[in-house]
Amino acid sequence: MRASPLPEEGEVVLGGGQMTRYDEMTAITAPFGHPQACFPCYIGAGLYRRSVFDAVGVFEPAMQCAENTDWFAKLQESGRAMLSLLLATSVVRRHSANLAQSRDFVDLGMVRAVKKSLDCRRVRGR
Repeated sequence: MRASPLPEEGEVVLGGGQMTRYDEMTAITAPFGHPQACFPCYIGAGLYRRSVFDAVGVFEPAMQCAENTDWFAKLQESGRAMLSLLLATSVVRRHSANLAQSRDFVDLGMVRAVKKSLDCRRVRGR
């Protein structure tokens, strides 16, 4: 089957990341949660035109966590077209060695990313 091309006005097509949990004791991986609720902006669940990175920029090199949240905030602010699919297009596996396993949103930089977005909006007067 041949996929249809991304419309000219769309530079990003984004699905959801289906969370799964790996149990080391049983070696079983089980899905949990809803893709749009668990990871509404999962960078690995999308397709991107190069032009969107040329226009919006790349990930913030100083951010070790939540760089995708920061980038999606910049994408939204830019007004560029994004098509969201209501289906899982990527599987996100959680296990005991994940970087994010034992950290909360503050440690992951989520608050920093949201604050950065708000600061940018204030400067622009939005």
